[in-house]
Amino acid sequence: MTEEERRAADQYLLDVATRMQDGGRLVAVFDRLMKRGVSTLSDQDVVGTFAVAATVGRWKAFNDLGKRIIDKKRDLKPFHDAAMHSPTQPDFMQLHSMAEAEAKARGDTPMGELQWAAYVVKSLKLKIKEVEASDKDLARSIQNDFAKYPEGKETAVNEQRFIRTGAYAQMISTQPAALPMIGPATGTRFDLAGFADIPPSPSKQVEEYHMKLVKTDKQTKQTIWSGTYRTAVRRPLRLASSALPHIHF
Repeated sequence: MTEEERRAADQYLLDVATRMQDGGRLVAVFDRLMKRGVSTLSDQDVVGTFAVAATVGRWKAFNDLGKRIIDKKRDLKPFHDAAMHSPTQPDFMQLHSMAEAEAKARGDTPMGELQWAAYVVKSLKLKIKEVEASDKDLARSIQNDFAKYPEGKETAVNEQRFIRTGAYAQMISTQPAALPMIGPATGTRFDLAGFADIPPSPSKQVEEYHMKLVKTDKQTKQTIWSGTYRTAVRRPLRLASSALPHIHF
């Protein structure tokens, strides 16, 4: 086989392994492609390989492939726009912004941690840790509302899904608007984040949200995760709130 035929065959194998959710085959073929170097991939193949890098948790490679796409197409915003239009689509623009830190902190995701599954979030309990806002009355109102629930305020989740795709996870935010969250995930922790431009755009108001949870050791019929959930709205209003959520799957 020629080198071009080998590359085409490997791209086909990546597609098959992705459909089969075969982590072992994905990792083997992906690593073989990366040994040849990112520069050997066509522009079209880079996009597909970029998605696979996220799936197998090769965070440095995912970061490098994203930079290659940015160099050629200027940005990754089409991934974000697709996720905003359909929240089940992965926001690889957001995930790419987290990849370098994940690579430095933890390296590649072990193959044994790759998982394909969809869970139903049964409940979400929040406790306010901190509220910051230029509107003091608004901040006080939020604090007073949560003060009524010393054990945490139950938040409606409407049986929403938490989806694991290999080394990353997706979930819809708990905000009134259904906004996509994405981030690295393992069997014991996940770190999800997302953002959305809020119209009207002259003030360039942006809503950001970030959830970090780890699995607890509590012995119950349902799995319990605990951690922090932070939301922020910037320009012209600055509002940041941190919460301690308990999520039951």
